[in-house]
Amino acid sequence: MPGGFIEIGETPQQAAVRELKEEIGININDPQLLGIGSHLNGYYGDVLIIGFYVEIDADVKMIPGDDVSEAGFFSINDRPNLIFRVHEDFLVTWMKKQENQV
Repeated sequence: MPGGFIEIGETPQQAAVRELKEEIGININDPQLLGIGSHLNGYYGDVLIIGFYVEIDADVKMIPGDDVSEAGFFSINDRPNLIFRVHEDFLVTWMKKQENQV
């Protein structure tokens, strides 16, 4: 899950668009709010985390930025473990949204 910090003068949505471009080279439009959570970070303290979702074609080419070691798509059932609990919470929220759309 790409992420980063909101810069001065940016909206959270603008930051999401910028961060995906910087981190994995993908241009997106219209990120949708997924949820808001927090994570206690030893360096920054309690960090507010805002989750967005967007639809991206699975065949889009990702180009990892200079602070990304690798990037890839994974199926929901065969994915790496997420480090932060809030990311798991976002994933559960997204899966519930998908179930309600069927």
